[in-house]
Amino acid sequence: MGEVARQARRITALVPQIARNLRLTALVESVREGLTTAQAAALPILRDAGPDGLAVGQLAHDLGVSVPTVTGMADRMVETGMLKRVHSEADRRVVLLRLSPEGLSVVEKLWGIFEELNMRILREMSPETRRVMCDALEQVFEWSQQVRKEETVLAGVET
Repeated sequence: MGEVARQARRITALVPQIARNLRLTALVESVREGLTTAQAAALPILRDAGPDGLAVGQLAHDLGVSVPTVTGMADRMVETGMLKRVHSEADRRVVLLRLSPEGLSVVEKLWGIFEELNMRILREMSPETRRVMCDALEQVFEWSQQVRKEETVLAGVET
């Protein structure tokens, strides 16, 4: 096994271990009782979509799940007051999901908890280690965008 394969295997093992150590699932639940990690993943995507909202199909694509999965999740989030479901004015067949004020409050609280958690971790690092880690994560983000773009082209999905 080559060095890159060993490093990939190590990262693959570390990421879920870090999530367990930080008790991310419990943190998500602490923001709002019954909030799932899948719902928590959808919230910042919908926040970033702005007041126009996002089509159900686009959210499914962004999350990497099926439209029925997002539809079921959206049903529960509408029931709990986090989302509003509206029809597109341009095409009434398109269902848009928008954050409600409650949903926006939940995502802001969640983001605040994650920022505080990151600060706790970063305080333990030297300034140089923090800089290297941030630079590396920026690169990983850029490369992940390229992978997503390539997979989208291969799948024939518009973004």
